Amino acid sequence: MRLFPFIKRITTPLQLEVDVHSHLLPGVDDGVENLGKSIAILKGLWESGWKKVVLTPHQMEGFFVSDVEKLEKIKKELEEELKKEGILLQLELGGEYYTEPEIVEKIENREEKLLTIGGKYLLFEFPLGFISPLVERMVSAIKNRGLTPILAHPERYPYLTPTDYQELKEMGVLFQSTIGSFGGRYGKNVKKRALHLAKEKMVDFLGSDIHNWQDFRFTQHLLTSHSFTYLLSKNPLKNQSLL
Repeated sequence: MRLFPFIKRITTPLQLEVDVHSHLLPGVDDGVENLGKSIAILKGLWESGWKKVVLTPHQMEGFFVSDVEKLEKIKKELEEELKKEGILLQLELGGEYYTEPEIVEKIENREEKLLTIGGKYLLFEFPLGFISPLVERMVSAIKNRGLTPILAHPERYPYLTPTDYQELKEMGVLFQSTIGSFGGRYGKNVKKRALHLAKEKMVDFLGSDIHNWQDFRFTQHLLTSHSFTYLLSKNPLKNQSLL
């Protein structure tokens, strides 16, 4: 029996089966608080057609759990519970690195183990309220580690202009837009910027950025929208390359 019969199985042009951005590792950041909530949402994702979820807990100095060994242990416990429930969903542990001095220094330290995506990408984010002076240094630090930088939800930074987007692309930065942005989850201005990025074919990855049950419901509802899936099908999405 399906746990969420109200969710339509995804059969859209997107063929979206890999989520590259989520906060479903329980109790480590501002995402799901406990194992039960994590299992419930992951089961819902699996039942609606997803095959793989990349867990990307915030990497922000002094605020959230950043010890890699501890995060890996929690991920293993989560995988064991999924197996008990018969949920055949692949999990991968990545991270969402905040652009700040301590994090940039951590990335620059070649002895530091990083939470990558697929061993080749690193997801990072900017401050929402101000332009960081560390943008170029952050991008260079990631690339110097032999990784390709992916900017999380570029549409959510109100200070970025179309020219800024183009310059980031020229620096070798890939863009991961949040599914909910296209449905107005974060406001009309964020939606407008997300649509601009999609129309300019600048979106490389899509992610749910799920923190809670409400995010899950909003994301799954939007993925059944023909206009949304048609628009994003025109972008060269790289999600499936991670299967």
